[in-house]
Amino acid sequence: MMLSILLVIAGQVAVTPSPDPPDLAAYIADVRAAGATEDAQGALQMVAGIIAGDSILEFRKGESGEYGNSYSSATCMKPGLSKEELASLRKEAADRRAPVLKALRFFADADSSGFVSSKEGWAVRHTFEFGAKLAFLIEKEGRDKERLSKLLHVGASEFDASVELYSALVKALAGVPVRYLPAAVALESK
Repeated sequence: MMLSILLVIAGQVAVTPSPDPPDLAAYIADVRAAGATEDAQGALQMVAGIIAGDSILEFRKGESGEYGNSYSSATCMKPGLSKEELASLRKEAADRRAPVLKALRFFADADSSGFVSSKEGWAVRHTFEFGAKLAFLIEKEGRDKERLSKLLHVGASEFDASVELYSALVKALAGVPVRYLPAAVALESK
């Protein structure tokens, strides 16, 4: 008898899901409303900031001969700006990034689900960084595909796929006002 009662209670507990805590429910609602995960939003915002000219992406050569990515702000706020002046500068920056971000979100949504996953957002960031670094390396190191692949730490097939993806990204941004977007490059195989 006791075992029967315990099984009935256990069955009811297992069937009745507990409601989500309010903070989790609010978070999920925010993510749904944004149409992207926080990671995806961060990755796309970073790329949009660079393309719009609010941030700078540089590639510095270390003592090992490797090129690392370096990020910095393109602006330096003058001390003593009023709240209104700061708000105006922030609005100008947001207005510059908005069309870039819109195009990036569309490009990132690879499965056309209307939602940008973390994986999709990071893929856009990786694609952009690859293309920007490739353009830089061609200027500094030449057009030898094998050498460039080595410097970018990718195999030949990944190199070709990344070049193709970057070309698609550049096309997706056609007609969008940009301040920094290196042209897509094509390299011949030996």
